[in-house]
Amino acid sequence: PPANRCRLTPRERLRMREMGFCLPRQDGENEDAMAVDDSAPTPERPARRPQGRRNAAAIHAARRLLGLDAETPLVVAEVEEAFRRRILVAHPDHETMGATGPQPAPQQAVEDPTASALTNRMRGWAVSQIMWARRVLREEA
Repeated sequence: PPANRCRLTPRERLRMREMGFCLPRQDGENEDAMAVDDSAPTPERPARRPQGRRNAAAIHAARRLLGLDAETPLVVAEVEEAFRRRILVAHPDHETMGATGPQPAPQQAVEDPTASALTNRMRGWAVSQIMWARRVLREEA
């Protein structure tokens, strides 16, 4: 909004323009300071920052989530296989997927929408945990 736009510092306006925002010029604004040099190469950031080694508790929790022994050395292929096994069990859509494709889920005797929503949210959380465990163990392998 225009009311908030006037509170931006020149540096904030420059950064927003570099990101691609189209901000109108203000009175007294220095054209040279606000110009973005498109010819200069922008340094590309790596996709992820290396975080160093994870702590032992995180690795232990990730192994436990994927059902891997704490003593066995990590191999990427084993991590992927454990991930596939766990994700098939935990994924919310797994119940409705059959060999021939999606099928309607069997009706329960008593339908409780809040219980169903809670179950789906918890299954979504389980999928998130399994994906986290996979990422941690792949970095360690």
